[in-house]
Amino acid sequence: MKRQTPERLQDMLDFAEKIQHRTPRDRKAFEADEVLQTALLHWIENLGEAANGVDREIQRKHPGVPWRQMIAMRNRITHGYFDLDLNTVWNVVDREIPKLLPQIRAILASVEGE
Repeated sequence: MKRQTPERLQDMLDFAEKIQHRTPRDRKAFEADEVLQTALLHWIENLGEAANGVDREIQRKHPGVPWRQMIAMRNRITHGYFDLDLNTVWNVVDREIPKLLPQIRAILASVEGE
């Protein structure tokens, strides 16, 4: 059974919060810790999987959220793991996740309020 949009949005929020909580302040700490890189990649992958489960109508209503990019990143991690670029991963965890969190919180609140 496919999970419903509020649950998928909550999953997205949970994974994004885990990513933000575990992302180190500086890139050198990120580059030096393979276990941390693996955990962050796993959560990014799960975030993209959850994004893929959000109803397409909700995605269309919120074009500022990078739905396609999150789903594409999930696919890249899953199917092209050995070709991953740590620069891209660092950009996601350091820059994109902080922008994504308030967007997902707002969408989740509006969906739950309906």
